[in-house]
Amino acid sequence: MLSDKTDAQADREALRIGATSYLVKENIDGHTLERSMRYALEQNIILKNLKKNENKFRVLFERSKYPIIITDQSGKLYDANSAAVKFFQLPLEKLLATNDNIFYPINGDRDRFVQAIEDNGSVNDMEQTLMLPGGEIKFCSISSFVQISQHATSVLYYSIINDLTAKKK
Repeated sequence: MLSDKTDAQADREALRIGATSYLVKENIDGHTLERSMRYALEQNIILKNLKKNENKFRVLFERSKYPIIITDQSGKLYDANSAAVKFFQLPLEKLLATNDNIFYPINGDRDRFVQAIEDNGSVNDMEQTLMLPGGEIKFCSISSFVQISQHATSVLYYSIINDLTAKKK
């Protein structure tokens, strides 16, 4: 953004609508302009790569045959794919309004899961017994990893559930 003056309100408005930087006209010289253009081009490349990776993840998330849920340490659900909706036998809205603690019928299982993921940053094929809302018991293997947001404002668990019930019977 190119501005006539330094105005905090104008800066906030520019950032709100998508500007990532601004220059004050009276302070522009060749070096400043070159640096700003280089920064803008680098940011554009980063944003394009981020969007491409986001699309790859979204396709994997949406098309996976395995249930995938995104939760936090307390069990609050943030997202779930269609396989998770089918597995838990709940509409997405209802599933997202549910705390995942209710799916762990064995006292302490979820706490052990959280402890393992907090200690190691991930778990691979951790066997868990889950109970669906209708009372059906499922024997599962859960693989999960921690994702900390860029500014460390949130810590989310990305979990993939493999239903082993048919193999256990």
